[in-house]
Amino acid sequence: ESAMRGSVNDSPIRFLPWGDCRELYEAALVVNTTPAGAADSLAHTLSDLPQGILFDVLYKPWPTELAQAWNEKVIPGIELLIYQAIDQIALMTGADFDHEELAEQLRVIVK
Repeated sequence: ESAMRGSVNDSPIRFLPWGDCRELYEAALVVNTTPAGAADSLAHTLSDLPQGILFDVLYKPWPTELAQAWNEKVIPGIELLIYQAIDQIALMTGADFDHEELAEQLRVIVK
């Protein structure tokens, strides 16, 4: 925990340990980048639904226990993969295409 906390000292990002859930309820955005299963214990401690958006970058297994325990405002990790792929295609091919249209097509494929 101390290594993680130290890595955000010079950043506007606030580090919150798992046990400090009250701040999660007030945050506009919470980003979960922990390995699969690591946030399960946090999911079980949510007594009320947080108000902000959860960006849960995990995509397998989906939905995570945290995503299920959160409110309906959840961005799944597959969105990160889709937009990374689109940017890579654009960079590697130089092609001009509608990124949102391709994102919609990829969402259908990955479901």
